[in-house]
Amino acid sequence: MADFKAALQEQFGQEFTIERELSGGGMSQVVLAHDTRHNRRVVIKLLPASLTAAISAERFEREILMSAALQHPNIVPVLSSGKVNGLPYFVMPFIDGESVRMRIRRGPLSVRETVNILKDVCRALTFAHSKGVIHRDIKPDNVLLSTGAGVAVVTDFGVAKAIMTSRHGPAPAAGGRMTGVGMSLGTPAYMAPEQAAADPTVDHRADIYALGILGYEMLAGAPPFHGRSPQALLAAQMTEKPTPLNARRYDVPKALNDLLMVCLAKEPAKRPDSAAGLLRALEDPEMISGIFAAPPSSRSLMWRNTAILAGSLILLVGAGEFIRSRLAPDAAPPAAAPVPG
Repeated sequence: MADFKAALQEQFGQEFTIERELSGGGMSQVVLAHDTRHNRRVVIKLLPASLTAAISAERFEREILMSAALQHPNIVPVLSSGKVNGLPYFVMPFIDGESVRMRIRRGPLSVRETVNILKDVCRALTFAHSKGVIHRDIKPDNVLLSTGAGVAVVTDFGVAKAIMTSRHGPAPAAGGRMTGVGMSLGTPAYMAPEQAAADPTVDHRADIYALGILGYEMLAGAPPFHGRSPQALLAAQMTEKPTPLNARRYDVPKALNDLLMVCLAKEPAKRPDSAAGLLRALEDPEMISGIFAAPPSSRSLMWRNTAILAGSLILLVGAGEFIRSRLAPDAAPPAAAPVPG
C-alpha cells in the first residue's frame, strides 16, 4: 500500500493529499484523500487497469460527468473526474458514516431501520429515473448511512453506464455485459434476471429488483440467492424462486414481506412499476407496525400442535374420570327390610 500511495501521490501532485486506501476490487479502487484546493475530504475512485484497456478514458470522463447533474439529498454527487497515469478516475464527497454492507455485518436490521433506508433509496431512484439515469448496481456497498445527516445516500450513479458506453468500438446495447473484460455491468448477487441475461431492454425496473434484494438482505442478514460462482449466481437470479422472507424472519409485517417479494418477480412487468410508487407503499404504517405473516410451514405446525394439544386434553380428562371412579368409596349396602312381627 505504501508504494501505491506514494505513486498515486506523485501523480496527483498538490491537487490531492492521499490519506489511505479504502477498498479495492470490483469496478474501482477507492482511496480517501484531501482536496487541497477546496479544503475538504473526498473519495477518489480509479478504474482498474484490466478495465481501462477496454474503454476510452475520454469518453468515460464525459459520461461520468453527466451524473454530476444528479443533485439530490439522497445521492452522492460526482465532483470531478480525470485521468492519472492512464487510469480514469472520478471524485466524490467523503460521507462520514458506514455502508449498509458494514451495518449488516453486525446483524440483521430492525424493521423500522430497514424501511427508513429503503425509503431514502427510493427517493434517490425516483429522482434519478426522472432524469433517465438507471443505477444498475444497487447493493449494500453502494448505500451509505450518513452519521451527520442521519439519512441513507446512494453512491456510484452512472458508473455502470459510463463504463458500458465508453468501450472501444460500438457501444453495446443498454444493459449489455462487459464480457470482453470478464465483467458484468452489475454485481451478480443483485442483478435482475434481465441484466443477467444481457437483455437489451433493461430499464428502471432492474433497480426495483435490486432494491428488493437490498431490503431482503437487511432483514434476513443474507441475500435470497447464493452460488459458488458468478455464473451460478446469475443462473439463480434467472431460474430460482426465492425463499419467502417471512420463512427466514417471522417478525416482518405481512405488508412489507409481500412488497419485497413482489419486487423480486422474475418478469419486470410483475414488479412495482416505479420507485415513486414503491416509496408511497413504504410510507404505509402497516410496513412497520402491521400484522406478522407466519409462513405456511409455521401455520401447518401451529395446527398440528393444536390438534396434539386437544387430543392430549381429551386423554387427560378421560384418565381423570377413570382414576376418580377407582378411588371413590364403595356405595353403602341397601337397608334390610323389617321382619314382620
